[in-house]
Amino acid sequence: MSIKGTLAGRSYTGPGAMWNGRDSMSVYVVRFMKNVLGENGHEIDACQGSLEVDASNEGQAMEFAKRKFCEVQSVRDWSLHADRVQVRAADFPS
Repeated sequence: MSIKGTLAGRSYTGPGAMWNGRDSMSVYVVRFMKNVLGENGHEIDACQGSLEVDASNEGQAMEFAKRKFCEVQSVRDWSLHADRVQVRAADFPS
């Protein structure tokens, strides 16, 4: 399992969690989003960071990404910097 991405303007690649090899792995893009007030007075979605995660399912990808986000941001709870998490399967052209 590996995690790649950009958080707080820093790029990184590193190990995530151990994988036992029994499940097939997919790549997911996990984005940490926050609603903020824009210059025009309207709410906008701001991406606080994104990660590419190899995981066996969306739920596992979200949990791995939340842990990595907290580690990189030096916080105990990801929701201190984001309102929600988006998980999408990565689309790679064949």
